[in-house]
Amino acid sequence: MGFKDLFINSDSDDNKKQKVETTQKSFTSKFPSSGPVNETKVTTPQASTNVEITPDNPACTPHLDKIMALYEEGFNGLNMDGYDFFEYFQAVVQTGLNNPSMYGMALTMAKAMDSKVTKESLISQSKFYIDEINKVHDHYVINGTAKRESALKAKGNEEANLAKELEDINSEIQRLTRLKSEKESALVSIDSKYTPEITDVECKLMANDIARERILASINSVVDGIKKNIN
Repeated sequence: MGFKDLFINSDSDDNKKQKVETTQKSFTSKFPSSGPVNETKVTTPQASTNVEITPDNPACTPHLDKIMALYEEGFNGLNMDGYDFFEYFQAVVQTGLNNPSMYGMALTMAKAMDSKVTKESLISQSKFYIDEINKVHDHYVINGTAKRESALKAKGNEEANLAKELEDINSEIQRLTRLKSEKESALVSIDSKYTPEITDVECKLMANDIARERILASINSVVDGIKKNIN
């Protein structure tokens, strides 16, 4: 793609509004859902497991790659008709975020294609993309947290029940020796039963955080570059 190919003519406001509504639904729908979601901003609590959740964990690698790809695809899908921050962002990223002269050059090219483009309009438009990425992140955190909490609750309930049964069995140790052994075995294996599921969800949540931070870091770098390099 040539440099000028990144810049396209503006369309009507109605077309832009329709494109925004469509891409918002498309971006959010790319992430798996566990049911109706209460649109409340949430944090990402850390569950206690025997597996360290880091980008270096082999179990997390495929999730990080997949979710990062979904963010990139979703970000591309948010591109509104006409020239806006998206095209400016693509132009700057393709030539290097650390090239100060590129910010002014890209703005000059943008103005040649659309005279309404200004430093202020680009910064203002960038907020739309940041907000949409954060909405997707929050949506995914809600769903992932619900799945993780469900698994942790099931583990806790089963662990508590097993412990109680063991207490009862111990009071009748002579009569229930075999049953006691079975329940002790079940209790010992409880971590291996639930750890893979909990680790899987934790990896996805971590990948979701990292993917959001990476793309927002790029966007914020461009925004900073605009502020610093365009008068």
